[in-house]
Amino acid sequence: METRTHNERVAAEVRAAIARKGVSQTIVAHGAEMSNASMSRKLRGQYPFAVDELLAIAPLLDTTASAILAAAEAADTTAVAV
Repeated sequence: METRTHNERVAAEVRAAIARKGVSQTIVAHGAEMSNASMSRKLRGQYPFAVDELLAIAPLLDTTASAILAAAEAADTTAVAV
C-alpha cells in the first residue's frame, strides 16, 4: 500500500471540496490569488498549500481551513494512536 504525503492528503481534500462545491480550479485559483499552473501543482500535491491560501480557498468551498487539514490528518493511514 502506497502512503501519501501530507501535501498529497491536503491536496486530495481540496480536490474533494472543489468537486463537492462544483466550482472550477480556475475560480479557486483566482480566489486564492494564484495562477492556474500553481494551483494545479498544489492540487497534485507537488507543492504544499500555504496557510493563507487555505484560508482564502476554504470559504469559496463552504468549508474551513481547519476542516481541510483535519480531514487530511484523518486520512493519514500511517498515523498511530498514542
